[in-house]
Amino acid sequence: MKHLQRMLAFLFLAFILQNCEKEEDALPQQIQFSVDLKLEDASGARISALPDGTMLRVSIQTGSGEPVLTDHSMELLSFGGGYMTEPIELNPGRYKIVDFFLVHGSQVLYATPKKGSPLAGAVLHPLEHGFNVGNNRVSNIAMEVVDVN
Repeated sequence: MKHLQRMLAFLFLAFILQNCEKEEDALPQQIQFSVDLKLEDASGARISALPDGTMLRVSIQTGSGEPVLTDHSMELLSFGGGYMTEPIELNPGRYKIVDFFLVHGSQVLYATPKKGSPLAGAVLHPLEHGFNVGNNRVSNIAMEVVDVN
C-alpha cells in the first residue's frame, strides 16, 4: 500500500510538472528510471520479482564525459510487473549512463551490458546509453538488464 501511495504521488507530480511552464530554461528537470523484468533464471523459469531491498546503482556522465552521478544508489518501487525509481533532478542537456546495476546488499544481481561485451546483443541499449533531459517534462529512461550469472 505504501508503494502504491508513493507511485500515485509521483505520477501526480509528473503530471503537474509537465503542465507547468518555467520562467527559466535552465531549471533542473526530473528524470526517473524504469526496469521491466522479463528475465529468466538458470532453469528457464520467468522471474517477476526482485528481493526486497534491491536497489539501482547508476553512474551518469554529461555528453562530454564529466561525472554527474557516480555509483549512485536509488530505491526501486514495484509497479505493474516492473520497477521504477524515485525521480532525481538533472539540468537540461545530453547525458549518458555508464553503469547500471541492480544490487541486493553487496551482490550485483542484474546489469546492463556495455557495448562490445558478449551480452551487449541481449539488450536494445547497451552502455554507454545516451539520453536527453528536456525542459518542462519528467523523463523516464527505460533500461534493460541481464542476469549477471
